[in-house]
Amino acid sequence: MNKSENIHDRWVELKKLSDHQELSGTQRAEITFKRLTLRQREVAKHLIEGHTNKMIANDLGLKVVTVKLPVRNILKLLKVKNRTQAALHLHEMQQRINL
Repeated sequence: MNKSENIHDRWVELKKLSDHQELSGTQRAEITFKRLTLRQREVAKHLIEGHTNKMIANDLGLKVVTVKLPVRNILKLLKVKNRTQAALHLHEMQQRINL
């Protein structure tokens, strides 16, 4: 096998992982959770509880505008359209990997 075949095989393997193909639900949850920043993880725990941005900001000692960016990024990462869908997805992750 030549170098280009090795590179291609590795790319295919990484592509499968990034697409979460052939992974269990727990593995997908772990990969997704590891992609969250520390701030996003803090915010995610509050989203699971159904907290508003204002409630999250007050609890973390932040301004509401500072909470909006992590919330938006969590929605993008989870590929969901709203915070309710995000909360459901995060709750499932929590059950699988104990956030």
